[in-house]
Amino acid sequence: MVHTDFQRKGIGTIGMETLLKHCQQENIKWVQLFCAKGKQSFYQKLWFKKRDAKMPLE
Repeated sequence: MVHTDFQRKGIGTIGMETLLKHCQQENIKWVQLFCAKGKQSFYQKLWFKKRDAKMPLE
């Protein structure tokens, strides 16, 4: 999470892109996350997809 004083400056995006790049380098094929309500669009911009609530967690 990025403090509200520093949001909309690309910090969260850089952090997530760095984390995802590391996962790719480590050959991690599947990443799941849980986010706060209203934050889904941020993660969808980073290629995460909303999971149907009825689907089991894998």
